Amino acid sequence: MTIHKFVDAVLTLQAEFDFSVTSWFRTKKRNKGVGGNAESFHLCGLGVDCVLDLPDDQDLLVKRARRLGLDAIVEGDHIHLEPSG
Repeated sequence: MTIHKFVDAVLTLQAEFDFSVTSWFRTKKRNKGVGGNAESFHLCGLGVDCVLDLPDDQDLLVKRARRLGLDAIVEGDHIHLEPSG
């Protein structure tokens, strides 16, 4: 997935669900500091962490993200979005 398609998918989700992005692009230093994987999608801008205003929307967001070609991984206090596959 290109960065442009990824951004389009994230913006589509943002238009449908109220959420805040808490992490997107990361430097290697920041990624390591937060315990991120050395191959993290955050390093190239294809990883986004978000927090929903309405936590009850979580299941709907995950399903919608998958239809847009994204993996939506619930990581406790946030949802991580990245290209699927």
